[in-house]
Amino acid sequence: MPVPRSETPRRLLLDAFHAALVAVDARRCTARALAALPLGPWRVVAAGKAAEGMLRAALEAPGIELVAAVVAAPARAPHDLVRDPRIAWFRAGHPLPDEASLDAGAAVVESVDRAPSTARFLVLLSGGASALLEHPLPGVTLDALRTATARLLASGAAIDAINRERASLSQLKAGGLARRLGRRPSSVLMISDVAGDDPATVGGGPCFIADGAIGHRVVADNAAARVGVAAWADAAGIACHDQGVLAGPATSAGAAIADALHRAPPGLHLWGGECTVRLPAAHGRGGRCQQLALAAAASGLDAGDALLACGTDGRDGPGQTAGALVDAGSVSRIRSGGLDPRAALAGCDAGTALAEAGDLVDTGPTGTNVADLVIAWRGGADPDGLRD
Repeated sequence: MPVPRSETPRRLLLDAFHAALVAVDARRCTARALAALPLGPWRVVAAGKAAEGMLRAALEAPGIELVAAVVAAPARAPHDLVRDPRIAWFRAGHPLPDEASLDAGAAVVESVDRAPSTARFLVLLSGGASALLEHPLPGVTLDALRTATARLLASGAAIDAINRERASLSQLKAGGLARRLGRRPSSVLMISDVAGDDPATVGGGPCFIADGAIGHRVVADNAAARVGVAAWADAAGIACHDQGVLAGPATSAGAAIADALHRAPPGLHLWGGECTVRLPAAHGRGGRCQQLALAAAASGLDAGDALLACGTDGRDGPGQTAGALVDAGSVSRIRSGGLDPRAALAGCDAGTALAEAGDLVDTGPTGTNVADLVIAWRGGADPDGLRD
């Protein structure tokens, strides 16, 4: 099928990614869910990369009276929220916890312990909360937390396995906050960045106990982002094929996607989830999305095809890059700069190679977090399709 004449495949993919982010906007998605909560006073704990948008929804919700809020987020508090005496905002560390993470955890513990037994708590969770909000077990130091987290992130383990081990060091994770809340009426709204939206895993599962009574509701997830792309594509008259969940090593996934695209029908193709990267002792720059995109390019994309791989939080790996957008010319552009794509993959230095090709995508923080998206354009043999 043809690409609209005003578009190129690369522009088309960036527009599709934007449609995904609109579909999982933290403020709007949380606002819809808040309409089902009982009216009256609530105390709020908001933690994660979507904390600001989720908190603003609570502040704006008709009939929801904010008594107090503790917020753990990766960014500074906006000026209007700094002036609100009800809000204690902690700009905490991610992906490694820092002193502010511990301060945020201590503030949550104090807020709960000082609240009357009838106080209602609203917990707003999103990806990143595991590092941003922490109250370690007695004897566990910040250095120990940071060392364990760095080791787990470099190991190539999936996020659920990482969170299970981190929970063994924490008084808040794995239901720790739920136990401290006791019988206080509580509700949890989640923006999920994990496969299956498991409440035991999102944000470290602070309020999840298997036989507990705290209700959890997912307000946005990766599937919703893919639905947003599909709806946008349908409105534009573009065929869209949802290929499901991504998992496993990023390099293998990129190669498999490139191979599948050779046989795929024309149109957009979507994948969502999180792949993994096992870092060697000496490694370069980049993240799992950049590794996947470079692997796809190195495996070979047909002329007219393109692939975007980005984190929906706007951050892929330790840097500030969201991901990458590659096409059939990416490898030649990398080699023209004197770099070897395969060597970059082996050294986990995809970011350096993709920067040489001009293929990095920078969105800045998006204010949401529903894992990663891979969106590919398959031009096929359609003579009306544009060639980038």
